[in-house]
Amino acid sequence: VEVGKFLKAGENYLVIEVANTWLNQLIGEKDKPFDQQRTRSNVGRGNKEEPRRLWADYEPQPSGLMGPVRLIKNQNIKIEFE
Repeated sequence: VEVGKFLKAGENYLVIEVANTWLNQLIGEKDKPFDQQRTRSNVGRGNKEEPRRLWADYEPQPSGLMGPVRLIKNQNIKIEFE
């Protein structure tokens, strides 16, 4: 992704927001009590006392920012202001 047109004189900051997949979130919460889970599914739900979590034996899948990620400076440009 070309970022040059977004840069300005002085300090610049690059912010990258990374998210997880819904399935990985379900897998991560599989051992939490039903009322403490942030994610819900109607697949194999069962009931609150004995929820059926079909994903309980799944391993989390890779997600988020996959690398290597590099920001490479191509050239220096001196900007003079009057």
